[in-house]
Amino acid sequence: MLVLKINLVRGIGLVRRGKMKADDVLKLLEKHEADCSERYVQIQKQLDKLDMRLWGIAVLIIAAAAVPRIM
Repeated sequence: MLVLKINLVRGIGLVRRGKMKADDVLKLLEKHEADCSERYVQIQKQLDKLDMRLWGIAVLIIAAAAVPRIM
């Protein structure tokens, strides 16, 4: 199950008020990018599985239409 972690970083208000250093912001941004990258990899895997299922259904539909004509 995919759990979205949006705005759960404590102290994010410090960024908005300018009380965080650029290095801290960069670390937060790099972590966010890594999390998003992982999420997008999972989404792509799910889309690939769905694509294979759709191709399988398409083959079954064509086969079901062709079988009565052959027999």
